[in-house]
Amino acid sequence: MLRSGVLRQVGRGSILHIAPERHIEAKLAALAPARYVLGDLFPRQAHHQKIDCEDLPFEKESFDFIISNHVLEHVSRPEAALAELFRCLKPDGYLIAQTPYVPALKRTFELDGPSTPEDAEFFYGQDDHVRLFGRDIVDYFHQVGFAGSLFPHEQVLPDIDATAFGCNRLEPFFLFTKPLASA
Repeated sequence: MLRSGVLRQVGRGSILHIAPERHIEAKLAALAPARYVLGDLFPRQAHHQKIDCEDLPFEKESFDFIISNHVLEHVSRPEAALAELFRCLKPDGYLIAQTPYVPALKRTFELDGPSTPEDAEFFYGQDDHVRLFGRDIVDYFHQVGFAGSLFPHEQVLPDIDATAFGCNRLEPFFLFTKPLASA
C-alpha cells in the first residue's frame, strides 16, 4: 500500500469525492478519471451533488477511490458513514479520509447530547464539530472492514508537494483499502 501508485490509479478509475477541496478537485479532474462524482451535504457548486455520507445513493462497489476529508468529525454516526463508504468502495479500492484527531486522547471524545457552538469550539476546536477522535480512530475504520492505518505523508505520497495539495505533513495520512476478501 505504501508508495503504491495511488495517484496513477486515480486516472484510470472512478472517484467519489465528498466535501471536495477546490485544489484537490482541480488536480484530480486534470487526471481525467473514468468517472468523478463530487458531492456534499450542502453543495456550494452547481456540479456538486447533494450527498449524505451516512446514506450514499450509489450501488455497492461503485468506486475505485473515495476521498472524504474532514467529514467524520461532522457526522452524527461515523460508524454509519464509514460503513457506507466501505459498501460503495470496490475491493482493492482506496479510501482517504483525513480527520482531526488527537493522539494524546486514548479514546474519541464526545459530549453527551447536543452541544452549543461555543461548547463545540471549546471541546473540539471548531463550532460545527461533534467529536474529537483519539488514538482509537483506526478502530472505527477496521470495525467496518477496512484495512489500513495512519502513515507519514512521505511514506504514501513521497513525491507530492504537500502545500500544492493542501496537506499538512505533520498530520498522518489516513489511507485505507477494502480487502479483496470482502467482495
